[in-house]
Amino acid sequence: MEATVIEEQNKMLLRPYTQQEVKTALFQMDGLSSLGPDGYPATFYKKHWRLVGDQISTAVLHVLNENGNLSEINSTYITLIPKKKSLTKVFEFRPISLCNIVAFEALHTMKAKMTGREGYMALKLDMIPQEVFHPSRGIRQGDPISPYIFILCAEALSKLIGKAEATGVINGVPIARGPLRVSHLFFADDSLLFCKANAFEWGRLFNLLRVYEEALGQRLNMDKTSIIFSKNTSRLTQHYILSIAGMRSSMTYEKYLGLPSIVGRNRTNSFKSILDAVRRKISGYKVKSLSQAGKEIFIKAVVQALPTYTMSVFKFPKTLLHSINNVINKFWWG
Repeated sequence: MEATVIEEQNKMLLRPYTQQEVKTALFQMDGLSSLGPDGYPATFYKKHWRLVGDQISTAVLHVLNENGNLSEINSTYITLIPKKKSLTKVFEFRPISLCNIVAFEALHTMKAKMTGREGYMALKLDMIPQEVFHPSRGIRQGDPISPYIFILCAEALSKLIGKAEATGVINGVPIARGPLRVSHLFFADDSLLFCKANAFEWGRLFNLLRVYEEALGQRLNMDKTSIIFSKNTSRLTQHYILSIAGMRSSMTYEKYLGLPSIVGRNRTNSFKSILDAVRRKISGYKVKSLSQAGKEIFIKAVVQALPTYTMSVFKFPKTLLHSINNVINKFWWG
């Protein structure tokens, strides 16, 4: 694999951090978002930099340049998004709220717009360790550098796929008119790989994954890994690829990044879970005894927040919006 960092860039990365870089990074932060456990937003430090700037810079540079202790300042809040109902274990929560329009645009193109003889497929990737992992020394979960280690590993797979696409070994899915194609998308541990729906490209992509597995000590989780086919892929081709891959086809009810991976013509049914969630929230016996002021706060802070994440990507049908409003109105006037 070719080096991507030249000697000059490496020298720049290794040089000591400066007080000006600390100030620049702080002043680029959103002033009122992501409060820490101390309750002070970034705007506090910006406004009073003349008073606290030297102390903050000294503490930060002690950590960056002198390997100082992070334990006293490395506290944060993590928002956990449930992956399913009736949660019993920590890994059933999703500790991210990322979303990317590109992923759903690519899937939508495959399932709704794609025509012609050549079909495409998307592999929803799920990796697990090849054997039991026994941590001893080194980076643990929660260490601030652990995400960068994951990025380095994912970068290796990205380079393999990118090189394969550049040499014509595999072909990414077209998502717009013109030469724009997407071969892979990575979102933390959720990954999508795209190629043409034929046995030759699947075999080449599978070989790339084998190389990645041997290097990283991971393997495909066959129970969770699935394949999404474009609408112009014949049933015979789908069955053949699934048989040689030993995987299953992705179901319409499955989700990706907490959102439906496939949205059919009946969009109301695709997002019916949002309406069901609203009904569950207002059907509890505790909320029914709220005063009018309490109902107002509950609607604004809880109920109206339920569809926000999904609406940031998809446009809801009017019938679904009317149904949600009707449920809220009955709760308000009931």
